[in-house]
Amino acid sequence: MSKPFFIAMAGLPGSGKSALAARLAAALPAVILNKDTVRAAVFPPPETKYTSAQDDFILSLMYQAAEWYLRKGGNVIIDGRTFTQRVQRVELQKAAEKAGGYLRIIYCYAPDEVIRSRLEMDVAADMHPAKDRNFDLYLRRKASMDLIEEPHLQLNTNASLEELEEKALAWLKLSNNQNP
Repeated sequence: MSKPFFIAMAGLPGSGKSALAARLAAALPAVILNKDTVRAAVFPPPETKYTSAQDDFILSLMYQAAEWYLRKGGNVIIDGRTFTQRVQRVELQKAAEKAGGYLRIIYCYAPDEVIRSRLEMDVAADMHPAKDRNFDLYLRRKASMDLIEEPHLQLNTNASLEELEEKALAWLKLSNNQNP
């Protein structure tokens, strides 16, 4: 039996990480651990803060949960953090190694105008659990991105979800055969 996948959905706000994560979770199968959902469960308003310290705390909880699932042989998808900072990916790598899963990073991106439209629709619908998520946040995060140097798959999420799912699953299968 091969080691389970420890998949990190990387990309800026509005890049389509969560939509693709849902498709992959159903196909693999895998459990999705989403930072924004976990934050809302652990820190209800007015305790919800969109700070680096709270993000890091939530991720530490998610990594513990991921380790539990992976040790049982299940696949895990970490969603909701951009992983566009090198320090975030270093912590991610440590968590994957500790949990015993194959780390696979899927970087999602789309043209700025597509991201703007997605984020504006999300804000108008007030459906996303992260209430600080908007195009200004996207621009700030984009300006401070570090190049992802670790092996990863890049997907332009302006394509259909069916196409993205197919590409991601093919890459995961190929990368699993080659091991980390």
